Amino acid sequence: MEKYLEGGEISEEEIISGLKNAIKMDKAVPILCGSSSQLTGLKNLFDFIIEFVPSPAKSEPAIANNTEGKEVKCLPKEDATLCAFVFKTRIDQYVGKINYVRVRSGVIYPESEVYNSTRKEKEKLGHIFLA
Repeated sequence: MEKYLEGGEISEEEIISGLKNAIKMDKAVPILCGSSSQLTGLKNLFDFIIEFVPSPAKSEPAIANNTEGKEVKCLPKEDATLCAFVFKTRIDQYVGKINYVRVRSGVIYPESEVYNSTRKEKEKLGHIFLA
């Protein structure tokens, strides 16, 4: 930024590197346009995610509470204990409650029984749809 404000030119590589770093440090939130009903912009969205969003393997592990209430690190590995975060819940008049989940470690299966650390109880999952 200082280079630009001092009248210097910023290369495309510097812009890309700066944007990746800002996203990784939660200093920038990119906004992309598209239409889910017309399926426009999806390729651009997925290309952007692949190019700019940091891989969970290169990110700091998430911290969660286990069944005993102790803090544990959620390493992004399939063979690790399941650690997932519900980031959005939607109510559909025909389907019912739909939870959008980000899996931080482990694997999630339909009809699995998982521990909800917020409610401090086990819950049974229903159908799983992948996006």
